[in-house]
Amino acid sequence: MSLTAHIATAIEVDILLATYNGADYIIQQLESIDKQETNFSFRVIVSDDGSKDDTIRIVKEYWHMIGKEDQNIIYLNTEKNRGVIKNFEFLLSQSAAKYVMFSDQDDVWLPTKVEVSIQKLRELETTHPDLPILVHTDRYVVTRDLEILNSSMLKELNATEDFSLHQGLLANVVAGCTMAFNRRLADLSLPFPPVIYMHDWWIFLVAKCYGLSYCLNESTLLYRQHGGNTLGADGKSRSVSAILRRTRIFFSRNNMNDLYRVCFSQAQHLYEMEYKGGDTNQKNMQTLKNFVRAKDYKNWKLKFHVFRFNYLPRGYISKLAVLISLK
Repeated sequence: MSLTAHIATAIEVDILLATYNGADYIIQQLESIDKQETNFSFRVIVSDDGSKDDTIRIVKEYWHMIGKEDQNIIYLNTEKNRGVIKNFEFLLSQSAAKYVMFSDQDDVWLPTKVEVSIQKLRELETTHPDLPILVHTDRYVVTRDLEILNSSMLKELNATEDFSLHQGLLANVVAGCTMAFNRRLADLSLPFPPVIYMHDWWIFLVAKCYGLSYCLNESTLLYRQHGGNTLGADGKSRSVSAILRRTRIFFSRNNMNDLYRVCFSQAQHLYEMEYKGGDTNQKNMQTLKNFVRAKDYKNWKLKFHVFRFNYLPRGYISKLAVLISLK
């Protein structure tokens, strides 16, 4: 039995918080988690990736102040700077609760985030009791001072309903900070493959292929943008400068090919998973099979395959740029 399982067998929700040099903003995130208006019992598990600032001191002092240092857990990694993917993988491996939520160190959760996310998960489990299930929500995009830049990231992405597997194979469409998922999905997702782009991308793909992914059209957090973000989203993404920043990767041949190779690798691992926990969607398996076939193609054959099955981003300019860049 893991340490986390021994300490809190009655906890319903594990909130997994990966930290690295987050002293500037983490106190606001901890406060917003502590103030959740929910009947679900939860704890926070922190894994720090070798911070050189006061991140861990702040976390410890805050938990001591609110009297929850015996409930929540901190892991100090001995392998310094192993990166955000490995940090979240470690956290997930230490989780024992029925439900899991990812947390970034610099956001602010709205008071009902835990309640609405887990409640929807439980509703879906009543009709799909054996499935790995993911629920993800909308988010406000805000400045470092929490001024709203964008009131709905989903609207910005033209996502009125859940993303398709087709879309998820090409882009990281669901942010980890918006996710809540059940134990079945957590267990199925581990261990992470050696080559993935991000932890949340992998979780979404596993849910989409072998279970259920549900988009809850409700903003549940303030998604802070600042110079220290590992990955971010521009709240004013319709501006000319933002469009250029978002599309310039397509004009770098190395970047574009590297990204597609990672996408192929993720899809290959998904296709080869031996999951026996329920009916596999044959349409999804065919989508994966067609996508994986391109991993050994090059030049015009790769371009033709990607074009034929429309494994391309949205927007005509982006589609054209990808086709030109692939080699």
